[in-house]
Amino acid sequence: MVVTASAASLKSIVFRPENDIPFVSDYDDIKAQYALIATSGKRTNANIEALTQSIKDDAGKEALVQLNAARADYRVPRDKLVGMLKAGRAEEAKNVLLLELRPKHAAYMGRLDALVKFLKTRMGESGDKVNGTFDTATTARGRNDA
Repeated sequence: MVVTASAASLKSIVFRPENDIPFVSDYDDIKAQYALIATSGKRTNANIEALTQSIKDDAGKEALVQLNAARADYRVPRDKLVGMLKAGRAEEAKNVLLLELRPKHAAYMGRLDALVKFLKTRMGESGDKVNGTFDTATTARGRNDA
């Protein structure tokens, strides 16, 4: 359950303050948006590290590899966007946002959704195994009590 919660919580962390920056003109608001980007990156790193430590099977590890690859692809245009904005090139940054960043973000979220689905399936399978073991133990106990 904790593993799935960690994966699901990534989605709420990977919000996109960079979407708002090209449309914000107040300096303090812009600084706050940059801080949000930095903070969300650190929290995402921590959650991915926790998932990496807790996922033991090969299929789960492969899902994490795919998630990390999609995240790396997403960060390239995100960093480009932030660099352009810091350089005062807001109009160019809007194009990067629309044409480069959004498709990469969609792919990243797709990989995250796939990981969450995989983990939920694994949890269900684990629950079924526990129920089967309990049923077997209960049946065996009933035979011994007779």
